[in-house]
Amino acid sequence: MDRPEGQLILRMREGLRFAVYSLGREGARLIAEEDQLPFESLRWHYAKNHEAKDRYLKHTLEIARFRTALTLAIQHGKEPLKLERWISGFDLAKESVRVNGKRIPVYPDGFFTLRNSETTKRRHFMLEMDLGTMTIGRFAKKIQGYRTYWEEGRHKGHYRIGTFQLLTVTTREERLRNLMQATYKLYPGKRQFLFTTLDRYSLQEPEHVLNTPIFEIPGDKQYHYLLDFGE
Repeated sequence: MDRPEGQLILRMREGLRFAVYSLGREGARLIAEEDQLPFESLRWHYAKNHEAKDRYLKHTLEIARFRTALTLAIQHGKEPLKLERWISGFDLAKESVRVNGKRIPVYPDGFFTLRNSETTKRRHFMLEMDLGTMTIGRFAKKIQGYRTYWEEGRHKGHYRIGTFQLLTVTTREERLRNLMQATYKLYPGKRQFLFTTLDRYSLQEPEHVLNTPIFEIPGDKQYHYLLDFGE
C-alpha cells in the first residue's frame, strides 16, 4: 500500500484524522495475477499515487463519504430500498455536448440508481461534488451541458434510463445559494437540479440522506427528501 503525500496538507489544514492509503505496486501485481490479467492492462500507475494533490484527495473522500452515508441510510432505513447501481466517475465514459457552438463535457463524479424492492420503482441520479474550486460561470456551463444532454436523450442510450436528476453537493450555504441562483437563471422551475451541502449529513447520522428534507431546488423555498424525485 502507498500513502499519498497530499493527505499531509489535509491533516494540517482541515484536521484529517485518518490515514489515506492507495493501492501499491505489489498489490496491483497481485490483483493482476489473481485475475490472470497482464499487469499493463490495469488502470494503475505508480506516479498517480504520489502525484495526487490534496484537492483531488478531498474531492475523492467527499464522494466516498456521500456514498457511504447513502449506503448506511439504506441499510438502517425503513424504506425497502436498494442501491442498485453505483458507478464512480472514474468508470464513466467521458461524454460531451455542443452548446452555442462550444463543446461542453458531461462527466459526473458518480451515477447511482435507487430501487424500491417492493414496487421496483427506480430513481436515477448523477452526482456533482462541488468543493468551490470552479467559478460560478463555469458551473453554469456545466448545468447547460447536463440539461442539453438530457434534452437530446443521450442518457436513454448510454444509461438505459428514462430520466435523471442532477444532485450537486457543495461546501457551504453561501456557495449553495450562488450555484442555485445561476441554475435558476438558466432553467427556472426545473425540478431536475437538486442541491445540498456537506454538513447536512454525516457518517454519524447518515439517515439524513434519506429521512430528512435536506435537498433544495432552485426557485423553490421548500426543502425536499431525496425520494421526492425520480421516475
